Amino acid sequence: MKKRNENAVARRATARTATLPAKRTSATNVAEQQATQPAKRTSATSTAARTTMAGTRARRALYAALAVLMCVAAFAGAGCGGQKPAATTATTATTATTAAPETTAAATTTAAETTTTTAAETTTTTATTAATTTEAATTTTTTTEATTTTTTTAATTTTAAAPADDSWEKIKANGKFILGLDDEFPPMGFRDENNEIVGFDIDMAKAAAEYLGVEVELKPVIWSTVLLSLNSGEIDCVWNGMSVTEERKKEITFSKSYVNSNQIIVTLAGSDIKSKADMAGAVVGTQMGSSTLDALDTDPATRDSFGELREYATFTQAMMDLDNKRLDAVVIDGIAFYGDFNVKSPGSYSVLEENFGVEEMAIGLRKADGAWIDKLNEAFDYLRSSGKAAEISKKWFGADILII
Repeated sequence: MKKRNENAVARRATARTATLPAKRTSATNVAEQQATQPAKRTSATSTAARTTMAGTRARRALYAALAVLMCVAAFAGAGCGGQKPAATTATTATTATTAAPETTAAATTTAAETTTTTAAETTTTTATTAATTTEAATTTTTTTEATTTTTTTAATTTTAAAPADDSWEKIKANGKFILGLDDEFPPMGFRDENNEIVGFDIDMAKAAAEYLGVEVELKPVIWSTVLLSLNSGEIDCVWNGMSVTEERKKEITFSKSYVNSNQIIVTLAGSDIKSKADMAGAVVGTQMGSSTLDALDTDPATRDSFGELREYATFTQAMMDLDNKRLDAVVIDGIAFYGDFNVKSPGSYSVLEENFGVEEMAIGLRKADGAWIDKLNEAFDYLRSSGKAAEISKKWFGADILII
């Protein structure tokens, strides 16, 4: 009985022991704590970290040295070398390695040697690249110069190709040309008692138009802006006793000259003004925008001696002020004076022997209208050879004064 009880107790104790968790040993606790806590940095690990930082600084120094070498190579060309920066890098790396413990010295030294070799190779490669880049730049420059030369040649070729001149074709297509004039410039162009525009130039223009097979339209313009009217296309020519001057040649061109005219000085009969010297202090008039102003510029001493120089819209207005004694003298185109004012009032005026020069008169045209200019010169040749031009001159001047 007692034996059975002991066996029963033993079985119950064994059962309780099986159901309870196993006790943790001291060794187990230590292992688990070490597993859950971050690993402590050993002396070797710290040394490796410091070595890595030193290597980083070495690499930065290497990159700086390489940058300098590349700049030098760009300016000096190939052959810069590159061994010295590599040696410097090796020294830096070796210095960093010296600080490491003996346990990592071998590995670090191997890394430094590898870095040094790579640096040397990289430096050499960089120098070679720089040289190649310099050669490429030289090649590029040569190519650019060649391109520039080609472009210049192309531009020259384009400039040489002038646009077609269809000025005469346009006039033929329109069936007429528009003639700009000052309609108060007798006897070249003015209005008669019926308010019709007549004159020497008008008859010449109509005869030329008949030869060319077109009509002529007369368009009065403001003389001071007549060149603007021409170049803007408002009119096709200026045919109105226009004097040929160097200043006008800068803006327009001219046909053949067909008559000469002096720029004369006119006073009232009995005036005390007998010469240019007598004009000192005088009030003198002329037409604004006319070639007479250019003629005055050829004698600045006389011009500057005037008491006053007044400019009028037309010569007719200037002559009216002379008649009314508001002017002492008028500088006027000889053609205009002899063909109109002297005819209307013979004996009323005096003309000084001195003048401001002789000028030729021609038709004013746009510089680009070469074909149109050629046709007008052709018409002039016909009018002269046929005797029509001489006939028109005698009608207005009593003589053949033409120079074509």
